[in-house]
Amino acid sequence: MLSTMQAVSDSAPSGHLFLPKIKFTPDKDPDPHKRRRKNIKKLKKILRPKRAFPLYFLPAFGAPGQCCVTGINLRELPGDAYDKLLLDPETFQPLEGRTLITEFFTDAITNQPTTFCAKWNITGGWSLDSSYSPDLLQLYWLLTQWISAEEKEKQGTNGKFLKKRNISMNIIPVRVSRQKKPRMVEDFEPLFELAAKYEGKGSHIQQYANPTTGEIDLATITLDLRVMRMQESEALSQDALTPEGGE
Repeated sequence: MLSTMQAVSDSAPSGHLFLPKIKFTPDKDPDPHKRRRKNIKKLKKILRPKRAFPLYFLPAFGAPGQCCVTGINLRELPGDAYDKLLLDPETFQPLEGRTLITEFFTDAITNQPTTFCAKWNITGGWSLDSSYSPDLLQLYWLLTQWISAEEKEKQGTNGKFLKKRNISMNIIPVRVSRQKKPRMVEDFEPLFELAAKYEGKGSHIQQYANPTTGEIDLATITLDLRVMRMQESEALSQDALTPEGGE
């Protein structure tokens, strides 16, 4: 995401695909509010769909399967091009279990595959038939999260519009109810403790938090026999090198 964008040339030879890599350096302003606003401004410049010349009221790249910014053919990308983990908007670390596919190309209700179309004004306006390339879509995700955080903060302010109508915004703590864990979870506790004991030695525990409740409701245990055999082999070699009597 931080590498230099490779421009798409209209005169590029057929059969070649230019994959755009975006140069975006997050702002480092110590004030989190100013930093967020500066990042939003930067991304809006990057993500704005290219306008046609001289008809600026029309998109330059508006066809289905096309990137609205660079114009590349998204259908020619590798099958796993969008299988990238989303980035946390604050830490920029990968969010386990959440990818571009699950966020933009999977219906939240039916869980069926769907399409994602860009908008004329990035987050609003009429929908285009075109979309974004993977790196641009990652930036679009960050932009929507920062805008959402801005809107939540504005909800807690008492602007002139509300004051004229004698309306004040009060903060009410929201309690997140946690469901009782199934009894089966208790039966699996010894297995998790054993897996945790050998973590990094052929055992790996992966846990996924529910984005709505924050509760960890999905966990996997991976057992790698190759690592286990390697660990045992190293232990045997170490024992063979140790003199009798511990000297």
